[in-house]
Amino acid sequence: MKNARLCVRAIFLLLLVAIFLSMMPLSMASYVSPNSSLETDTQWVSKESLTLQWGKAQRVDINGVTYTLRADDFDVGLKAASISIEKEGEIIREFLFADIESDSYLIWDYDFKVELTDVTEDGSKTPSASVTVYERGLPELKVTLSTESQTYGVVSVSETQYAPEEERLINVDVENIGDAWAENLLLTIDVGEVDLKSYKDFELRDGVLKKRLEWMDKGESQCYNFTVIFPEWDGVTSPYAINYTISAIVSGNDIKNEACEGNASLNFTCTDPVLKVVSFVSKEELNMTPWYIEDVTVHDAWETTTFRVDVYNQGFYTVSGLDVTFPEIPNEFLVDTIFESGNPQVISKKDPYYSSKKLVPIRQGSFIINTTVAKVNFFGKNFTWESESKTINVHGAYLTLDKSLVQNGSGYDVVLTVKDDGDRAAWIDIKDYVPYVANYVEGSFEKSLPDSNRTLSDWDLTSTIFSDGSHSIGVQGVLLSPGESLDLSYHIEPDEAPDLPYAECEFKSLEGYKGTIRSAFFVAGTRVEQNYDIVTGEWVAAQSSEVQAEAETTDETLYSPENNSNPSEDEPFQIMSVEESTPEPSFFGSVLEKISKVFDSVELGLKSAFTGVNNIIGPAISAIESVAVNAVENYLYAVIAIVAVGVFLIVVVLMQR
Repeated sequence: MKNARLCVRAIFLLLLVAIFLSMMPLSMASYVSPNSSLETDTQWVSKESLTLQWGKAQRVDINGVTYTLRADDFDVGLKAASISIEKEGEIIREFLFADIESDSYLIWDYDFKVELTDVTEDGSKTPSASVTVYERGLPELKVTLSTESQTYGVVSVSETQYAPEEERLINVDVENIGDAWAENLLLTIDVGEVDLKSYKDFELRDGVLKKRLEWMDKGESQCYNFTVIFPEWDGVTSPYAINYTISAIVSGNDIKNEACEGNASLNFTCTDPVLKVVSFVSKEELNMTPWYIEDVTVHDAWETTTFRVDVYNQGFYTVSGLDVTFPEIPNEFLVDTIFESGNPQVISKKDPYYSSKKLVPIRQGSFIINTTVAKVNFFGKNFTWESESKTINVHGAYLTLDKSLVQNGSGYDVVLTVKDDGDRAAWIDIKDYVPYVANYVEGSFEKSLPDSNRTLSDWDLTSTIFSDGSHSIGVQGVLLSPGESLDLSYHIEPDEAPDLPYAECEFKSLEGYKGTIRSAFFVAGTRVEQNYDIVTGEWVAAQSSEVQAEAETTDETLYSPENNSNPSEDEPFQIMSVEESTPEPSFFGSVLEKISKVFDSVELGLKSAFTGVNNIIGPAISAIESVAVNAVENYLYAVIAIVAVGVFLIVVVLMQR
């Protein structure tokens, strides 16, 4: 019983061994061609057809070897001929029969085959043999390495470029483009200095990828892939000197066990550095508004914009030694706040650069901020990046006041021209001071007033004569539309070239924008221009030091009718306010102004009709009026009503007496 069990186990083990041994050829069959008989499986390729005339030899080149063919004997009736082949001094000869398939060809070492197809005679009974020559088909292995282009942000990496620290899928295509099968194929891939990420189709041996391939008949192909990661840039070596190569070799054998192979390589070069220079403004449309400077700081600027420049790296390489040219901010803007982050000379992926400037508009107009340009020589190659220019439109009134001196006979005409070059209307008040030595001609200013649709009822003409004979003249409440101008003039008869102070124009426009502008002035008949210094809040004469010194003296002595200080204190220039601006009158304030004029008329009437009573009533009315003004400016509307009622009752009582 025990022996029976041992026999059963032995039989079972033998059966397993037999099965294992029977499977081994099957597993090997995928690498070795089953068609390996030279006699029956050689794949012949027709080379050419020849006619061998009696006694004449012909040569043919087969796979790089020269063979000489000759027909020595013929039997036209049997379609037979004696064919000889010579190669490197060795000769073989065979009598072939065209009509007998098995005897119609002659083979030389399974590399060359001659097949007799016909035997004929020409008109002179000269025989010839028609043959077809064949060469043994050879496998031709072709391996192709390929990859697809990639995009990282705005950077395009072509098939032949690499991106540091980025993955790349490499495709491997193996083809047999020859005329016969190949077996025992081995694919070997060397990735060089590139790191491998995944290679599931291959084995890694000594840093080289290897894979045995199935035998391939002609026209067949096989595809594989693996993933690599390109190394990080060291930040020192020129990227243009860092190239990577991946190479592949596929080798095998043909039916005669002769070697065949194919190879390919894929070369990768770096990309260029890529920077982006961007400029933008937070607001492209602004309105002029009032503001002032205190402690070198701009206050109450309602309408501002921020100009910002960004330089950031979109490529794979840190750029050092960058030369950035920033645009100049137009003089029509005051730079209030500057913020900067990063180093504009070194731009990396993690460390961009940007700067911002808060801009306060100084005047109306359309202004262009030019492009920002960044240049660098990156390891021998020059690159330039440029931003777009930006346009800022500032809306508001823009007033200019010109004062000119024109000789007219024995005297001079002083011409005042105020113009609104902006795109918003403005209410203006113009005033000028004429020193007594200038000998102002009475009534000459009134004659210059336009007689167009504007009349004196639209304006308030102002004229004051001081005790020393000097004059203050001007107009108030003139509305200038955009592009409109106003010309005024008066005549003077001085004894010599006059010293004339500047004229002033106060204006009010939309968005609470208001200010004062000055004209040029004259020293001994010489025109002296002056500009407003925004930071110091002072007017500065734009002339030589000698004229300017004299102008400063004139500024201190001639501009006051009684040798006091300048009749008008330094008002804010039209583009800004350096002091807190006076609040605009409210609606009720305007109403009260009219009420005040009524009070003046009532008071004068009471003075003429009730001279005695007025001594008591006059101060009371003035006091009531003062209370009303204070009430309005403080928005005490209830007090206004009470005051109005009180005035009405007083007038009624007086009239009844």
